[in-house]
Amino acid sequence: MDNYYIMESYYTFENKTLSVTYCTSGKFQSEKTPVRHKRHNTDSFVLLYGISQTMYLSDFTNNYTLSPGSYVIFESNREGYCPEESPPGLSYYWVHFYINGNYTIEKDPLSREILVFGENGRFRIPLAGNVGNSAKIGNLFCQLSECASSSSQILRSMCGNFLEIILATLSHIFETSGESVNLLSREATVENVIKWIRLNAADISKVSDVADHFGYNSEYLTTLVKKTTDRSLIDHITESRVDIAKSLLVSSSLEISEIARKCGFSDEKYFFRIFKKYSGTTPSVYRKNHAAGSSEE
Repeated sequence: MDNYYIMESYYTFENKTLSVTYCTSGKFQSEKTPVRHKRHNTDSFVLLYGISQTMYLSDFTNNYTLSPGSYVIFESNREGYCPEESPPGLSYYWVHFYINGNYTIEKDPLSREILVFGENGRFRIPLAGNVGNSAKIGNLFCQLSECASSSSQILRSMCGNFLEIILATLSHIFETSGESVNLLSREATVENVIKWIRLNAADISKVSDVADHFGYNSEYLTTLVKKTTDRSLIDHITESRVDIAKSLLVSSSLEISEIARKCGFSDEKYFFRIFKKYSGTTPSVYRKNHAAGSSEE
């Protein structure tokens, strides 16, 4: 077969003492050619946790990226689909579950959807997030799969407990990270992000490079920066690249094409256009006006 995948699926028993009811879980593994999942809509919640490669998801309102170390939760009866194919080697854990009792989907100050449930709302989990290289989360999913596939009824009955621990850990990560802090802390976080961008702009190829460095979800960090500074993350990256170019134009004799490459611009014409947009003049004119000993400022 040119394309095949492994979809392990396990079922177990309900434990009504928990905040959630475990239904079924498994591990998806695509071996060869790209994969594109069909639309899905179930009456249960679906939790996905990325292991390898990247899958793009949408619920017709929000777009999500499931990459290694990230997770996505689809609300019950909310239709989801993949807008594009995923590469070979895609792998992720998946779990279907119900919430015992009421739940709400709230919006945080950044308009991100937060799943709230449990006694006194003790579980607060963004519908999408990134836990980075958290070995703890990966180990918990691995243990859940081992229990679900066990021939022991006692071990299979523990799946709900492992699922609750996973959800509690995601909630704890959110509550104790910079993603659930007051305005002052958010401003401090953005300030650190912008400082890092200024130092590393030439080596940043995409927004996720910044998000991954600070351990944030790309969509969250993009929104946080925009809300705090009224400017996009791309604006900050591009402006920092232009500032580096200005410094090199004045302090070196490098060709403008070489300066463009050193600042992360692969296209010289694009560099000229962006430089003029942010500085009001062309690179060559800027170099002439700011050369050592020039009387023009």
